Amino acid sequence: MSGARLLNVSKGEQIFDVEDDPRFMIGIADGTIGAHLSYHKEETRLMMLYCAGNWAGDAAVISGTPHRGAAVARTDVTCLLVPASHVETAAERYPEIWRKISLNVLFQFDSF
Repeated sequence: MSGARLLNVSKGEQIFDVEDDPRFMIGIADGTIGAHLSYHKEETRLMMLYCAGNWAGDAAVISGTPHRGAAVARTDVTCLLVPASHVETAAERYPEIWRKISLNVLFQFDSF
């Protein structure tokens, strides 16, 4: 987790938006984040609420594609921001474990 940093986000603040580059993923320590799925930038739908212990932005980091949705703080949030480069390093060091984790994350997201 070296290089990861603690991030405090205020209620209503956007953490990332649809089509943003996947520069990081976040682990939620406290608070609630709304994940808004978007097929068009003008139209979003609340897909899921993430709370302490959940990760967000991971599907985009794993796939290396722009975010398919937006993350917005529904309460004040404290989270751990993990740069994509650190996720990539973990994937290189532990490829078999990482493959199983990434397939699970992508399956969950795509099943929504």
